[in-house]
Amino acid sequence: MKKYLVLVVIATLLYGGTAYGEEAQGSLKAVWAAIAGLQKQINEIQLIPGPQGEVGPVGPQGLAGKDFVVPDPKTIDMATDRLVPFVSEWIDTNGGYNTLSVSFSITGTITQYDIQFTNDMDASDGIVQATVRCDGQKSCALTTVPILGRYYRISTGTGEGAVTAQAHLVFN
Repeated sequence: MKKYLVLVVIATLLYGGTAYGEEAQGSLKAVWAAIAGLQKQINEIQLIPGPQGEVGPVGPQGLAGKDFVVPDPKTIDMATDRLVPFVSEWIDTNGGYNTLSVSFSITGTITQYDIQFTNDMDASDGIVQATVRCDGQKSCALTTVPILGRYYRISTGTGEGAVTAQAHLVFN
């Protein structure tokens, strides 16, 4: 078996030194050169910008065709000394705002509360956008969420005491 392996290796080395072997190596070099040339063309094509298209028509300005005015920040009470557990009333976030922050404190302790939203003020159920963990503290971290619906409310978890909570609406 070893004799055959040695014979194959010797034959391969001899074949590579013949004129035919040099021709094969030359063909291989030509293929590599063609590949390198194509890659260079691809790289150059990626650097050349395409033709510019036509400029489209001018769209309407701002909301309802008016110039957009950034709304002033707004604060809405969601609960004032309200005993837990409870679900607050829906507040309307309409007015160009895109961010809602909730500040939340309690006279006792609470584990968590939910920030819910809907587009239907008559809805009995809201979509939970965020669950804020308070871990038995007297206040929870200020929580900011993007406005995804028109109406928002909070729903408290287990705890004891009275809650004061405010929604801060801003555009940023």
